[in-house]
Amino acid sequence: MQTREDAMPRREMRAARYLSSRINTQVNNEDRWLCSRVQRGLASGSYRPGPLSRLERWMLEFHDLLRERIPEFVIGRPGWDNWLLWFARSTGASLIDASAVVCAVHQNHDYGYHPEGETGVWQGEEAQENYKLLEGHRKFATLENATHILRADGLHPNYRHWLVQSRRRTSDYLSPLWFRFLDFTRPIRHRLNLRRRSTPSTRP
Repeated sequence: MQTREDAMPRREMRAARYLSSRINTQVNNEDRWLCSRVQRGLASGSYRPGPLSRLERWMLEFHDLLRERIPEFVIGRPGWDNWLLWFARSTGASLIDASAVVCAVHQNHDYGYHPEGETGVWQGEEAQENYKLLEGHRKFATLENATHILRADGLHPNYRHWLVQSRRRTSDYLSPLWFRFLDFTRPIRHRLNLRRRSTPSTRP
């Protein structure tokens, strides 16, 4: 399948990347300046906090709860975003999949920031620690677990999320039993020559 970047002439692609980098730099500088001014204003004697609205109080309480409950994930490694989706569902909040109506842009990047590259990011020691904090599938969720789906014609309930959760729980329950069965029957399968054929190793 030909992507938009593949179809773009090389010169235009370089120009687009250059402009993207310039825009990101400018926006980041503006964000830093704004955050700095806001923090200075809040720390000054001129700022007097007023009463929070009901929505603001709820957001503050959820923020404090999240900071208290979130494990010590390594950001930039897999798993922490899946935990956030699970946490939202565990509190009884609605989880909305807005993919159909939101154009989410993720900038292309490589994995040069990790000594082992892409393999290190997804399978390295820090990634493994993140996976442990998910406790298998117990604290893991994806957009398939969304309670609602937002489309152009409005918000719709996602009835499939019950099926997804049930399937994961069944898999987590049956998987250990299956491996115990394999361990128990291994001597019998060996005697009957039912061992799985070994395949040639592709490693050097």
